[in-house]
Amino acid sequence: KLLEGIEVDLPESMISSDLEHTWQDYVRQSGAPEDILVKALEDAGRSKNHILSEWREDTKKSIKTRLMYGRIVEEEKIAATDDEVTTELAGRAEEFKMPAEELEKMFGGPQFREYLRNELVQKKLFDFLLEAASVKKGEKIDYNDLMGA
Repeated sequence: KLLEGIEVDLPESMISSDLEHTWQDYVRQSGAPEDILVKALEDAGRSKNHILSEWREDTKKSIKTRLMYGRIVEEEKIAATDDEVTTELAGRAEEFKMPAEELEKMFGGPQFREYLRNELVQKKLFDFLLEAASVKKGEKIDYNDLMGA
């Protein structure tokens, strides 16, 4: 709903970069080398460009969503303190049954702290959005109709 009111001209370079990142994730998840995956697509009458064009609208929506979230975080001054990051790290370390310092080092040191900070900010953002949302009871519909099954 929030995206409906947003008009953003996305640079083609941003869309292409995001599509390529998604493609690389797809290749990684497939477990096959990229050239083998491309060949398999071609054998099925498809291509990398065909796949990327199918993903294009979702990619644009994803970029707009991230930009919108970033703007809300900025406007609402949503942040995670160093103490909150340390507490989160300690909780994760307890789950892994290892010292926090060892866990932090194992997952990349300062980059892991930044990852945790971003996760905490995202959680605070979603909490903020849920708190600000007005929820109205909708009409009762069958689950299969809702899911388009």
